Amino acid sequence: MLKKIIILLLPMMVIASLLSCSNDSAGEEASVEEVVAVELFTAKHGTVHRSLNLLGNVKGKQEVRIFSKIPDRITSMNVEMGDSVRKGDLLAVVQNNSLKSRVKQVQANLEQAQAQQDNLENEYQRILRLYNENAVSQQQYDGTKTQLEATRAQVRSLQEALNQAKSQLGDTYIRSPLNGIVGQRFLEEGDMAAGQMPVVTVVQMDTVKVAVNIVERYANDVRTGLESVITVKALPDTSFKGTVSKISPVIDPLSRMIAAEIRIPNPNSLLRPGMFAEVTIYLETRENTITIPKYAVLQKTELVQDELGRQQILRENHVYTVDNDRAYYRTIETGIEEEGLVEVTSGLSSGEKVVLIGQSNLEDSSKVRIVEKEGRI
Repeated sequence: MLKKIIILLLPMMVIASLLSCSNDSAGEEASVEEVVAVELFTAKHGTVHRSLNLLGNVKGKQEVRIFSKIPDRITSMNVEMGDSVRKGDLLAVVQNNSLKSRVKQVQANLEQAQAQQDNLENEYQRILRLYNENAVSQQQYDGTKTQLEATRAQVRSLQEALNQAKSQLGDTYIRSPLNGIVGQRFLEEGDMAAGQMPVVTVVQMDTVKVAVNIVERYANDVRTGLESVITVKALPDTSFKGTVSKISPVIDPLSRMIAAEIRIPNPNSLLRPGMFAEVTIYLETRENTITIPKYAVLQKTELVQDELGRQQILRENHVYTVDNDRAYYRTIETGIEEEGLVEVTSGLSSGEKVVLIGQSNLEDSSKVRIVEKEGRI
């Protein structure tokens, strides 16, 4: 009987021993703390902008369509498209033989009248001296004086006619009214110059402008002098700096838009009128402010009720900072966002390490393993 009891107790002791070992192993496993792999970013001072993105067309600072004042045939074209011109340079000549002849004719008549006037001036002075000495009659004096006044009037009339003829002759020489580049040439030698068709256009391109339309909600944000950055598809790796130069004082009642202009220096003529431009206007600039990547910031949303029973949504921005291989929950306030960066207005200091990747698996005081000490945006 005793042997049977001993035999039955041995298997039970073995099982109890095994269960005890199993419980010890489970306790050891439970005591091992989970370590989360993370990448970090160091908060640092930088510059961020609150900006407005717009689209517009590049225009020359000044673009002039030049017409012929004389409706006649073009006898000479002196410029080609793309030529640089200075103010006063001759662009084209219109048929002017008849006007040249008229100038010569009027010039000859004027010279003849002036010679006659000179003779009458001398004669009048002689008659006046004799008249004062009572040596000639009143009638003779009046006749000489009237003849002189008529000749003077004739000289003035011929002088005006000569000036007009010279002006018309000058109009046959079409000149550039400004420094610039010939943008287009519409007529050729032998074409008839007419009032409704320009001969050429001259564009001033050392400075260009971009015309944009601003939505009404930004009416009080955009002002002259704000810095802007302009890019065009033809030069994808190049950006151009400009400033807001003009803003319309009125809002278009149909589009609810405000017209504005951005002026950009263009010394190398890289920007050409007609290009489609992307414009960024910096509405507000924060310098020497703390910045971190936007996706390092987490947001906690909570639905609460106020004293009147109304529901409100509370949002809290936070990050995880790392110190001695542990991550700590940190509430922050954010400001301007720009191109993947966000401004931190409170809750974080420059030089602190924040979790850039892996923060969704963290809790306050979680143990971490740093995979990369400095994350990149």
